[in-house]
Amino acid sequence: MKVFAKYFHVSRIPSFPLGKIGVAVCQNCNHSVDNQGFSHLQQYQLAFRQIEKKTTIPYWSCAGIGLLLMLMSLVGYSLAGI
Repeated sequence: MKVFAKYFHVSRIPSFPLGKIGVAVCQNCNHSVDNQGFSHLQQYQLAFRQIEKKTTIPYWSCAGIGLLLMLMSLVGYSLAGI
């Protein structure tokens, strides 16, 4: 089982995380199933939830919004000086 994060993008720059998704991948055929595919098996749903809770989103994933704010402030500062 793997956990992936969804991000909100601004001009292809990930700005902030929207949430996490759990996915199970078959070792033989590489078929993937998300946690909704195991809705009939409670033990897999529980395993997905536990793994998603343990997995944290890296702090640098919000760096895109910081860069955008810095760029906007630099542009604003340079326009105010004109």
